[in-house]
Amino acid sequence: MTRLLANWSQGDHTALEKLIPLVYEQLRALAHHYMEGQRPDHTLQTTAVAAKAMRQVLVDHARAQQRQKRGAGLPLVYAWTGERGRALEQLEKVATLPGEGAPTTHGDLRFNPCCDDLRGDKRFDKIVAAAKAASRSFVTCARK
Repeated sequence: MTRLLANWSQGDHTALEKLIPLVYEQLRALAHHYMEGQRPDHTLQTTAVAAKAMRQVLVDHARAQQRQKRGAGLPLVYAWTGERGRALEQLEKVATLPGEGAPTTHGDLRFNPCCDDLRGDKRFDKIVAAAKAASRSFVTCARK
């Protein structure tokens, strides 16, 4: 599975076709194990739980691709190469875009090692705070 994941991440679409059934079987096994602990009259079936989990895997992957398309990598590349001004300028543009598909999330900014050289900069601190507020407002809207 690891080799297929690596090949898929490098753009090999046939690896994805081989990977999906393997992941689905693993999810079914996990769902079956989980469902064994539920009460007997439970309405969820193992297949439904596995299908929901598989859907989430695919949605998460699609969101990650969208983040890349919408420019998540550029400010991080600037930060990593020491171009602080450009990194901060790009982050100001993308960090507060709403939704789970936002190119750069609050967590990305807080924990990505590419941002280490930006920490302590007042502009970066403002960007991180704005990204946090944007993620909170999205969660609030999503729950309504």
